[in-house]
Amino acid sequence: ASEPRKTMDYLRGYQSFRRDRTWVQKFGLAALLLASGLLLPLVGPLMVYGWRARLLREQVRGNEDQLPALSLKGLEWMRLLVEGARAATVRLLWNLPALATASGLILGIQWAWTKGHRGVELSASFFVCMFLACLIALPALLLSDAFAKVASLRVELSGDVRKGLEVRATWEMAQALLHHLVIGSLLNVLLASLLVSLGLLAAIVGAFFMLALVFAAEGSFMAQLYRRWLHLGGERVASL
Repeated sequence: ASEPRKTMDYLRGYQSFRRDRTWVQKFGLAALLLASGLLLPLVGPLMVYGWRARLLREQVRGNEDQLPALSLKGLEWMRLLVEGARAATVRLLWNLPALATASGLILGIQWAWTKGHRGVELSASFFVCMFLACLIALPALLLSDAFAKVASLRVELSGDVRKGLEVRATWEMAQALLHHLVIGSLLNVLLASLLVSLGLLAAIVGAFFMLALVFAAEGSFMAQLYRRWLHLGGERVASL
């Protein structure tokens, strides 16, 4: 793995891809795969997740100037699908407690209000309560996903689901990188919202193109985090 920079470049992934002369074609195909999820749920997006895992590994090795090949020939699409499914499943499992808690909080407020105000129109107080519930839930979900990203990272690096389910090792790794994880995740969410919105203004396909770029940029960011983990003396997840 290449040496980490002295400071984190949280948005580096949005710039480095342009060194690849075929970046437009690769992101174009990734966008089509993401869009295919509207017709065939999960399959296309999971293949893009698998492609991102390959991008992450290449960047950990120091190959930042070339995006990995994205091909659907032969059984390659199946390999991408399996890689993406492994990482996405582990990420979902780590997020389930926060998702269940947030959903329970919001549904609980809605149920309590409905039971106590039957036949009464929704008032401003109800929407205030829902707003406060969301204010509590969103930070919890962001924090939960920070740990889930590290679990996914461990799977993407090793190809082994068990690495992402090692609670103690994942927890220690996420804690050591938490400061960078939170900042990078917030910046990525804000920039992703802006880029996807701009893509929607251009066309629906433009939104999926931007979403593919966000996927890749997050992979690049996670590669930086892993290099920093190694720099801090952390244990290698996989031999790359």
